[in-house]
Amino acid sequence: MHRLAARLFLLLAVLCTPPALAAELPVTVEDLAGRRVTIPAPPQRLVLMDGNDLMILALLDRENPFRRVVLWNDNLRSSDPSLWDTLRTRWPEAGRVPRTGLGAAADISQERMLQAAPDLVVAQLSHRAMLEETALGTMLEELGARLVYVDMEDDPLRNTPRSIALLGRILDRQAEADAYLAFYTARLNAITSAIAARPRPRVFLEVRAGQGGLDNCCRAHGNSGFGLLLEAAGGENMAASRLPGSSGEVTPEWLLSDQPEAYILTGTGRAGRHAATLPIGHQSDAPAIHAALGLLLQRRGLPALHAVEQNRVLGLYHQFYKSPFNVVGVEFLARFLHPEALPELTPDETYRDAIRRFTAIPEGHGPLAVSP
Repeated sequence: MHRLAARLFLLLAVLCTPPALAAELPVTVEDLAGRRVTIPAPPQRLVLMDGNDLMILALLDRENPFRRVVLWNDNLRSSDPSLWDTLRTRWPEAGRVPRTGLGAAADISQERMLQAAPDLVVAQLSHRAMLEETALGTMLEELGARLVYVDMEDDPLRNTPRSIALLGRILDRQAEADAYLAFYTARLNAITSAIAARPRPRVFLEVRAGQGGLDNCCRAHGNSGFGLLLEAAGGENMAASRLPGSSGEVTPEWLLSDQPEAYILTGTGRAGRHAATLPIGHQSDAPAIHAALGLLLQRRGLPALHAVEQNRVLGLYHQFYKSPFNVVGVEFLARFLHPEALPELTPDETYRDAIRRFTAIPEGHGPLAVSP
């Protein structure tokens, strides 16, 4: 963990020191796909292929993260209704930004893209293969627009800082990027130093628990997303050796045979026909979250898990897995798994502090994590 923190510190030192973009236009940057992209001027018309990237803009274009967005995949509307309601209330124009209407990243409408006339398209690295099978490249060339890839999921603790620094440079918001990244690095260093020598408990982390209803269990991240955040927080991700890809499902029978030492469930208030999720979000109601957690822990096989019997259970805000605030997710996980090493850590306050200091998003209320 010390090596991870050291590499991150050196990486940020390199990424965060160039002079202001406005003084060196045009500039050539390297995106998260390793592509060299020349930016002729700070972009003013952005397309976001993944709505989660709006939270990076909340750090960079603090007064109004929607100011430059002309088209976006507003998946935040469904994946995190509480956060979406907060953003729409603070910036009413958010509801009027045209939507890509994507069911998948490759389903971009040529007509909508042409109408938006962007000068920059921001896409997640995990969507690259799908996008390269479309006519997007030709379309952007005709529009004179640039495409850059960012990543907060495949390798979150390495690539999230790189993505913030990249967009900070492209959008001529380096001071804002630098300020947040100094905070991010300090928080991560403090965690990794405190837990470096501690034993690693075997943990199962179920993502979006109850999304398919109370008869459904148990989806997890392997060597990506929450799987890597869990490892950074000093836990052993049981699912990593079981899942061939970045995510997948395991059975309650496997959990009963392997018996995790701790059980973690993530959720938001995401709606669905049969959904029974943990309604954790920017605005949360503790009694409702506890009620949902109790139901989820009664699913087939789970009451017989030793972790459940011993209340070694945590319900956690799901959006930390693909967020510039993923370091707060690491804090919650580390505090839960290693309370003796981090007795004074208050991740809820870390999140509120980050929102207050580095964004103009209204402060939320209610817990971002709960235990039975």
